Amino acid sequence: MFVNTDTKTTQPTAIPSQRFSLSDIYSVTAFKEKYSHLFRSKSELDYLLRNRKLNGLEASGAVIASQSGRRLSIVEPLFADWFFVGVPNEL
Repeated sequence: MFVNTDTKTTQPTAIPSQRFSLSDIYSVTAFKEKYSHLFRSKSELDYLLRNRKLNGLEASGAVIASQSGRRLSIVEPLFADWFFVGVPNEL
C-alpha cells in the first residue's frame, strides 16, 4: 500500500489496497503529455492539483506528494476513477 505522507496535511492519505505497478505512477509532466486530450488548457491539470485538497483529488489517493511536498506524482487508475466517477459522498 502506498501512503501519501505530505507534511502539510494533518494526516497521511492512504491509497486503497489495490495493487499498482510503477508504470501506473506518472510525473505531472508525463501525465500532461499522455493525456493532453482530457484537458481544455495546459494549466487545467495544474489547477486541479493546486486545489487537490478542496476537490477531493488528494482524498482519492490519486496524488502522491514527495516528502518535501514540492514534487507530485499521479496514480493513473485512481486519477481516472476520480476524474470520470467523481468525488465520494463522504467528502
